[in-house]
Amino acid sequence: MKTLWAGACLPAKVFPVVMAGVVLFNLWRGVWTEAVKNVIVTAIGTSVLWLLCSAGMELLAYAVLAVPVIFVLFLLAVIVFDGSLLSVTHSNGGGGYRRPSSSCDDCDTCDGCQDYT
Repeated sequence: MKTLWAGACLPAKVFPVVMAGVVLFNLWRGVWTEAVKNVIVTAIGTSVLWLLCSAGMELLAYAVLAVPVIFVLFLLAVIVFDGSLLSVTHSNGGGGYRRPSSSCDDCDTCDGCQDYT
């Protein structure tokens, strides 16, 4: 394992480190299924980057690496500057769809009942 890590190019080393941060963030939020998906993406992505570097396409590997790194940095910046996003951990709320009351006909969130339409 140590020789495999030593033989990998920089993109194949940076990608799992960045994705480890994403996995830890998902675990901290309690979104276990997303964390497992990200571990699988990390394994596949690192393998692809390693293969690209082995084939002499390091420039393409750097380009592929730049996309998730920039995306993660953007998301972290948004979260730092808008702390209210940390309170949203589950998009579906776990309760399923509930029919809105008559006062909530044209809104996403009813101020009176706090039900999502």
